[in-house]
Amino acid sequence: MSAVDTDGMDLGPVLRAALPGAELLACTALAGQASTRRYYRLALRGGPATLIAMRLPDDPALAFGSDEGMDGGPAVATRLPFLEVQRFLAEREVPVPAVAGAVLDRRVVLLEDLGDESFEARLEATPAEGWAPLYDAAVDTLAAMHLRTEAPSA
Repeated sequence: MSAVDTDGMDLGPVLRAALPGAELLACTALAGQASTRRYYRLALRGGPATLIAMRLPDDPALAFGSDEGMDGGPAVATRLPFLEVQRFLAEREVPVPAVAGAVLDRRVVLLEDLGDESFEARLEATPAEGWAPLYDAAVDTLAAMHLRTEAPSA
């Protein structure tokens, strides 16, 4: 399969930059969210089995503006606060999807694929008496995130 997805996005340069030697086997569009971004699941050989490609809109004002809460002007076209927050949390050992690569001039970010199961789906698949450990783990994660990211006392 070529490195072009169904929307004409050329993933070749992105994959070569992030994962030299990886081969794209399939690219599947994921269900839309309340975002200007589009998401795709990439099946690969020669790298992780799958990755998520986050495709930013072609319009720089949307790509680097709306979802990031910024004005989208030219000054922000080389950075995404989303990636800065990911790095900040990862450095503090808060579990976040890893970034496999980002090629912002092509408006593509490659993210670790965490699967399709939501917390709600896990709860629905678990008898109610098994919910407490799931909620305990979620609250522990939130508490750890709070402790690891709070500003140091002056």
